[in-house]
Amino acid sequence: MSDDTHDALPVLPLDEQAYEYIYAELYQFQRLIRTYREIANAISMKWPRATREVRLESSGKRPECPVVPTVIKGIPIRQSGQALGFPVSKVHPLLPDHLRALINTYCDPSVTDCMLNDPNLGNAKLFLRMGEESPRNEHLNTRLTRAVYFDQIVDAACCDLEKRVKQMGVALAIIHKKGYDAAGVEFQIAFHPKTRKVSMGVGSFTRCEKPCSLSPNLEYELALAIAHNPTWPRPPGGFGFIGYDSPLTPLARVVWETFRGAYMNAFFELGNTVGQTTFAPAVVMEHVCAMSNPDYAWITGQPEAYCA
Repeated sequence: MSDDTHDALPVLPLDEQAYEYIYAELYQFQRLIRTYREIANAISMKWPRATREVRLESSGKRPECPVVPTVIKGIPIRQSGQALGFPVSKVHPLLPDHLRALINTYCDPSVTDCMLNDPNLGNAKLFLRMGEESPRNEHLNTRLTRAVYFDQIVDAACCDLEKRVKQMGVALAIIHKKGYDAAGVEFQIAFHPKTRKVSMGVGSFTRCEKPCSLSPNLEYELALAIAHNPTWPRPPGGFGFIGYDSPLTPLARVVWETFRGAYMNAFFELGNTVGQTTFAPAVVMEHVCAMSNPDYAWITGQPEAYCA
């Protein structure tokens, strides 16, 4: 999905004050809202420093910071049963015309009518799954809020792939630097209300945990959280992702190396400590490779061009 796609779409009014609630059980509420604030603020504030040495090959520019929903002050907390909800700014979904084009392209004709006529079409949310291929019958899926898988991303937005992957690597480095494991973090394909371009939002921070920074297995624990979350890119061959004989294997390798490089470059700019502990970001990536693929030494080489 190119940044220029919006030029062909009608400009619709957007609600700049739109927000949504994130709910948590009463006993977890204070911890989760603190976690959310810390991670959201860190990504927004640390991005300029973290991207000093991260550049897009196509333009030489730094990747821009993803849209980060922030906790909104002045709006009351909402209670629902035994849960409390705190308000966060809303990531704007893609425009309806853009969603209609995607539905007509990637969904089976037998299900397109019911999807196109769904009154909730304008609220559809698309979440990136860089570490998963689409299921066999995904074209029959009628859910509007859904995952967008690696092979679909390659087909629909190959020329944006480098930027998205580097944004993900930098975001992961900032979250790790803050001491959190990034478990459950999600990236949403979004429409930026100010630039009126297709962008990417990052959120779902409430499942993030803080491993003990003094643990001798800190890098391994962080690698586990990455490996168990298919949002993040994965090396080819791991967890059933992209077999060696797949035509997507070369690009999957490039994506992994690009993600890995952006993560390590960003972390070194931020400093190689978590708390008071010296931290080795390269070891985290080595653990992910070993978990994903016993033959991970096969995954070598320099990133190649994304688009012919």
